Amino acid sequence: MVIGKRPLLEFSNMTPSCGGITLRRGDTLWTKQILEFHPSTITNIPVSLVQNRLKSFDFGTLDGIRGDILGSILSRLLFSKKQSGVEVLHLSQLREARLRPTKQRVKICEILFNRETTFHFTVNELAKKISEDLNEKISLATVYNTVHAFQKKGYLKEIAINSDRSYFDTNTSAHHHFYDEDTHELIDCDQSNIDPINIKNNITGKKINSVEVLIKVASDNQNQN
Repeated sequence: MVIGKRPLLEFSNMTPSCGGITLRRGDTLWTKQILEFHPSTITNIPVSLVQNRLKSFDFGTLDGIRGDILGSILSRLLFSKKQSGVEVLHLSQLREARLRPTKQRVKICEILFNRETTFHFTVNELAKKISEDLNEKISLATVYNTVHAFQKKGYLKEIAINSDRSYFDTNTSAHHHFYDEDTHELIDCDQSNIDPINIKNNITGKKINSVEVLIKVASDNQNQN
């Protein structure tokens, strides 16, 4: 039994999902979250209740078996003393993207998501940084596949500079950029720097979801002479 509204408002009792698969152990995860953050508001009462499950809880199917296994794994990981909440989050992100969690992929998550500021990078730049941090070589294909899997899940945004150069951005909201052609640096452009853009003729049958401007800049050689 949970006493008080605060834990109920902070932790809604919903069914966890991973990669579209409904997980079991939702009640266990919910209960242990409250035990960790509000231990004085929860107590055990020996009572038997009838539990009505959603129709999507069909444990005779392959996804049902997967949901049972993944729910148990997540429950153990989340409350393991050896792992922090951030580490568990990274493991969940990898599983959500259908990627096997390895030391190198977890390091990719740390570099991309453990930061307060926006991070722009190319696949080559990210591979180099991971190799330096881990002091071991990492396959460019591993970095490429992981980054593109995160991009497909909406964790990253891809910004194409030209046909042979793309950057990725940890800020997935609609916003503008400068691209320095001298230093090959991608820089956020404040929204206030650009007046509202008026699109006079849209494609028939389509709606405009967002407008994002890429401004390419380079040194003014005439002023340097």
